Amino acid sequence: MLKKFTLLICMLGSIGLSFANNLHSEDKLIIQSITNGDDDRSNIVSLISADIIKHILVVAFPQDLGEVVVEITTASGAMVNWMPIKTPIGYQFYIPEAGSYIVTFTLSNGNEYFGEFEVTD
Repeated sequence: MLKKFTLLICMLGSIGLSFANNLHSEDKLIIQSITNGDDDRSNIVSLISADIIKHILVVAFPQDLGEVVVEITTASGAMVNWMPIKTPIGYQFYIPEAGSYIVTFTLSNGNEYFGEFEVTD
């Protein structure tokens, strides 16, 4: 348990330093619901944070949402990355090539949220 807590603190610290060092180039993604009938959308959307800093996509979940599957695809639908993440936590994904991308967040109850972003060289 102590190892997990220490790892979480280190990851959040590195995310914080990354934000502080790159505030001028950070683009906050607008997260939207794609699940019909999701009555709790606005509350959940506020609990999902995603920012692109050059080629790094930083996602953060400040509260426990259970396991969230994060899927990153190109705008044309090609898979770039897929990972289940236990929340609360933050995570960084490296996006190797410039282009248009979509990140999708699928909660354990099946509700889905997404954000679109651009990576430039």
